[in-house]
Amino acid sequence: MLKKLYQTSFIAILGMGLFSSYVQADTGVITMDGTVDGTNISVSIPAVVNFSYNPNTEAKVVNDITVVNNTNAPLIMSLNDIKVADDSSWKPANIVDPTYFTDWRDISKNESENFIALGLSVLDDTDYEAKFESELWGGSSQSLNKELGILKENANVVLRPEFRVGNSFSEQKTLKATYTFSFGLDDSRYIGNSTYIWNVWDLQGQEYNKLTDLANRGVDKIYLQIDSDIDNNFYKTFVKYANQMNMKVYALDGYKNWVINDNVGVQGTYNYFKWWYETYQTSVNDDEKFSGILIDFEPYLRADWDTDRETVLLDYMRVIDDVRGFIDYMGGMGNDEKLYVTVPFWYEQINYNNGDFGSGWLLDFLFSKVDKLNVMAFRDDITLVQNIVTEEVDKANTYGKQIDITLETHDVGDNLSFYEEGLSALEDVMNNLKINYRKNNVIDTICIHSYDSGAWADMN
Repeated sequence: MLKKLYQTSFIAILGMGLFSSYVQADTGVITMDGTVDGTNISVSIPAVVNFSYNPNTEAKVVNDITVVNNTNAPLIMSLNDIKVADDSSWKPANIVDPTYFTDWRDISKNESENFIALGLSVLDDTDYEAKFESELWGGSSQSLNKELGILKENANVVLRPEFRVGNSFSEQKTLKATYTFSFGLDDSRYIGNSTYIWNVWDLQGQEYNKLTDLANRGVDKIYLQIDSDIDNNFYKTFVKYANQMNMKVYALDGYKNWVINDNVGVQGTYNYFKWWYETYQTSVNDDEKFSGILIDFEPYLRADWDTDRETVLLDYMRVIDDVRGFIDYMGGMGNDEKLYVTVPFWYEQINYNNGDFGSGWLLDFLFSKVDKLNVMAFRDDITLVQNIVTEEVDKANTYGKQIDITLETHDVGDNLSFYEEGLSALEDVMNNLKINYRKNNVIDTICIHSYDSGAWADMN
């Protein structure tokens, strides 16, 4: 990450009941303009912010810090340093963590004179693309170099200086401290959002409004159920609008009994899906085309999964192998199309042995065939989510492929879904997954299952 530094001053007025009224802040604003790695960067931050504090009543008034990103790109914002300024009239000897004293109100006059905790909290993070820290405090080293978060392009975030101090002062004290920030272009890879949509009937006539809502949710990719009972004009309109909003749409379908030799003339079969997809893709304008296919069928739901698993696996693998060839065939006609496949998180435990593909582990076979796997990491705890996708992340790195980490929002049972936890808990996990994997190239999106009634579309 390429950085440049800013410094702002924090002035705290501490006294024996003398400064309980509001203290006006300096109206000066620092604006940095420059070029980093070919990108013009501009950030504005107040030059000075003021506190007032009455130790008798513990009343505190503070001017917040509004950081404005005027750059047409997201920026990482870091808090590099907190220290007492050289020209401060009061110079406590120790900047400590706020937990240094159990109760700051009970410390002695000498301790009040020599100890202070200085920090920063994040108030309004609406315009954060990713938030790493909600609160940071300086310590005895006074050197932090901690990333606060990624600030969206042409957006702002509100911060608040924080402090803890004793109450035993015999005279007015004025502290001046400096907070040093740095801002730089994010050198980590962007991780987007994606979602499944199964009930396309609910979208008809509302294509633009629904897509606007999805864009506002940060969705980059949409996996849209193919229902041949719906007129193709709906799909043409939906895909065209989505492309205009920089969202890619993928044709979604699958059924547990799919096999490569089923009847092309029967709706719901694998060969019917291929026929429908090719017919559609070759008859519409370029801006109405799907970007590829997401196959979502679950062979383990077949009745013979436990009694004749090798046969079930062979049927499944033949379909995956065939659709790989189909996508390559479509690509040969000038279409840049991708093959994605939905899988449960436990496929690394499944091995196979058959005449068509030899023997091995199912997860290895899939990574050798697909462009990306959508891993159903259906847990409502971030630690559990990360634990159950460990093997998929490792394999994706090995094969140079990508995965989606898919979270559940339908009411499917406790611990599996965010249905009970709600939207805020879901967004926290989505955000933290992006933070934790932002340096890992194999995570394409955090995917939500699904944008349908009774699930993500209705969550609040």
